[in-house]
This record gives sequence, C-alpha cells and structure tokens, in this order.
Amino acid sequence: ENSDWQGFGKQRQLAQQYVTSDYVLWLDADERVTPKLQQAILSAVKNDRENTVYEIPRVSEVFGREIRHSGWYPDYVVRLYRTNYAQYNDSLVHEKVEFPAGTKVEKLTGDLEHFTYKSIHHYLVKSAGYAKAWADQRQAKGKKATLWQGISHALGCF
Repeated sequence: ENSDWQGFGKQRQLAQQYVTSDYVLWLDADERVTPKLQQAILSAVKNDRENTVYEIPRVSEVFGREIRHSGWYPDYVVRLYRTNYAQYNDSLVHEKVEFPAGTKVEKLTGDLEHFTYKSIHHYLVKSAGYAKAWADQRQAKGKKATLWQGISHALGCF
C-alpha cells in the first residue's frame, strides 16, 4: 500500500500494522545488529516478559570512526517490544516509541551499530532534511522558529 509521506513516526505506525509476529524489532537502513545483540534479542523474545520494552545500546560511526564519548555512547533506544503493546508516536522526525505508564524498560547487551554520517556532504544533506522536518513539525503545532533555531537544531543532530 502506498501512502503520502507523513513523517517517520506515522510511517512506522503504518508499517507496524503489517507485522504478523509477536515482537517487532525496528532497524533503520543505516543500522546493523552485532552478534552479541542478536543473542540478547533472541533471549528476550524467548523469555517473553509482559509489560516490558527493550532498550538497545547504539554506537554511532561518524566519518568512519566510532564515537564512544561526549554522551554519544551508549545511546539507548527502545527498538524491541511486543507488537500489540507499544508503537511509535506521530513525530515527523526523531520519533520515539510510546508505551503505557508502569512499563518495565529492560536494557539489552550488545551494540546496535549506527553508520550515522559517511561524509561531510552526507551530514549536510541529512541535517538539512532533519531541520526542515523539525521546522514543519513546529509550524504544524502553531509554534514559530527562527533561522538560528533551525540551524542550531541541525547542528545539535551531530
């Protein structure tokens, strides 16, 4: 089914409607699961804990080098959960998984490798797209943004 682009959050919600398994593991095209993380995921699914979502430690690679300092690592992201228990929010960009209050958030071991930016050109193109989506999202909520806020948001993505 084709649909108009409504942002990353809505796209993930649409995709989740087609998941037929009990669990969903979300990966972006620029992410890879390490063997250690694969084992942790298999164990979590086998244990099948109720009211639980799973955070995965993500390590980012920028311009060919892993960033493991300055708050970049571990960049925990909720990416594994029961399909009928949680879903992504409606955000155009920087979407997050929403789940009921009282949910247990369990950390998995092993890294999710994130190949963030391949080059300066890739960074500039990606950041411009994020800045536009961020500005569109603010405008849709009736909030104003200055040029400086847009630039600083794009730089903050780095």
